[in-house]
Amino acid sequence: MVSNIEWDDLNPIERYKIMQNRIPKFRIGTYQADIGEVILLTLYTIDLVLKQEGKTHYHFYILDDASVSHLIGVALGQISEPGILNRAFIAVDEAKLVYRFTVAKKFKIRDDRVKQLRINSWGREYIKEYKLLKTQQDIFGTLHSYFIKYFRTQQPVYANVCATLLLDINPHTAEQIQSLNDLLDIKLLS
Repeated sequence: MVSNIEWDDLNPIERYKIMQNRIPKFRIGTYQADIGEVILLTLYTIDLVLKQEGKTHYHFYILDDASVSHLIGVALGQISEPGILNRAFIAVDEAKLVYRFTVAKKFKIRDDRVKQLRINSWGREYIKEYKLLKTQQDIFGTLHSYFIKYFRTQQPVYANVCATLLLDINPHTAEQIQSLNDLLDIKLLS
């Protein structure tokens, strides 16, 4: 067991390597994978497609773990073990490979258990260091292919929500964002 002080001295990648033991590899559809790595690849994919297709330079947050879970489920298949995905979200968050926190009050989300999240530079470094785009190329390719098609079908909505998220968030814009996100399976925040 690592003490709090020792834990604090570890970088996020070292932390996740310790935590990985708590998250066994599981079957997702036809894939056998580390669920935390799948979450990182999913967040990376969403960010990449928003930049490639949405022509944005901003790193948008994803509204709720459910958006990420949805993309994993429809692109790769459902995870059979209940609770494993939630444990993996907590692990990548505790390791600090992602930014994940309760949705900012300005968005007027009534359920204070809902999170907003996105990959950070340490999560990107993990993907690079462990060559996940190559070693998990089937998973990444499937996620990317699905989300790029979905994004293109929803492009006008994504364009509106992205533009609105870049405005000053007030009660009116928060309501607009919520209405636009209601039209999407993979929802965004700023």
